[in-house]
Amino acid sequence: MDPLGAVDEAILSVAEAELTKEREKTKLMKESARADQAALEAKERELAMLVRKKDQMVATKEAGDRLVDVFLEADGNNENFDETAMMDAILALIRDDGGDDGGDDGGDDVVDEGGDDSGDGGDGE
Repeated sequence: MDPLGAVDEAILSVAEAELTKEREKTKLMKESARADQAALEAKERELAMLVRKKDQMVATKEAGDRLVDVFLEADGNNENFDETAMMDAILALIRDDGGDDGGDDGGDDVVDEGGDDSGDGGDGE
């Protein structure tokens, strides 16, 4: 083999090695970009869920505030103020919770109107 052929082979070998490195870097960058995109989409879904939840909470609060205002106004004017109706409306608002977010908030969705909440079987000790 002539010396120029060996030099050409060495140059080609180095160039191929560099191309292989660049391909590997490109592959890693694409994988990283896919992972970043997936993380971004997950955060966007989380944001949308939190915005819906906030909107539901605001709507529930506004409904509760309107309800309280109506009953306070009726009580202040001594107009047919019905405490039972007020309690029923408040309980309905609490039970409704402004909409179903599909999640479990840790509650049992039962309004306890008295009773033993100690969790010890009701024996009072």
